[in-house]
Amino acid sequence: MHILIAAILSLQLYVVLGINICPDHTGYCQDDQTCCKGEEEYECCPFIDAVCCSDKKHCCPANNTCNIQEGHCDSKDEASIPTPFRRKTETFKLKTELKRASKIKTVQCDKEVFCDDGSTCCPLASGEYACCDYPAAVCCPDKLHCCPHGSVCDVSGYCVFGNNPIPYYVLRMIASAELQKRKTELKKLKSMEMTEASKIEIVPCDAKSFCRDGNTCCPLSSGDYGCCKWASAVCCPDKRSCCPHGSICDGKGSCISYGGVLPDFLKQPIVTLV
Repeated sequence: MHILIAAILSLQLYVVLGINICPDHTGYCQDDQTCCKGEEEYECCPFIDAVCCSDKKHCCPANNTCNIQEGHCDSKDEASIPTPFRRKTETFKLKTELKRASKIKTVQCDKEVFCDDGSTCCPLASGEYACCDYPAAVCCPDKLHCCPHGSVCDVSGYCVFGNNPIPYYVLRMIASAELQKRKTELKKLKSMEMTEASKIEIVPCDAKSFCRDGNTCCPLSSGDYGCCKWASAVCCPDKRSCCPHGSICDGKGSCISYGGVLPDFLKQPIVTLV
């Protein structure tokens, strides 16, 4: 069973990470883009504060109107030349980004500093760390250089393997900015995910299962619970269907209500906490 969470993150992430979370809370656009509703889901328009066109395929810059018939953007400034329509692109998926970021391998130097996987952390004279591009490397006493594993730092400026000297490898400054940025974003994403998940209203079924707020927990024949999309719903004896509040299950696939007959609504798979 999978946890079904309506919102992973809030729009506060726009400020924290410089990204623009779309209203469906499943994808995001860059901070210089705008979320626009597509035919099935939100997409990214390459303009800030863009105008989303009614055809759900195109968008226009701010202070423009969509001219669907002629296929361009009309500026409110009559002296301006019409701008061609821009097609939207897919949003970045939050869960995908979270999984990708979590797979980045690093070598931890201390609580805040790390190097790329396959390298070695070496202390500098300043007390900070730098990265040596050899795994399990030898950090030289001068705290400026390093040598490959199995060699010795020689004061003449070489790494010595028996009688074979090779030049010192100069330590480079700590981890790439991109990798550091990903690590910081991952930490903030996880923190925000936990915060936002705790705000979601649910209907507890038992100690391990729940349904969304406004749903009803109904027992299944398997012993688990299913979720009926109506509040205070009637759980049918077949343990696979449900009917709206105030109606009864007729046992033939229909719900009998005061206003007539309604078709059964098959319950959605249970949402189980893990």
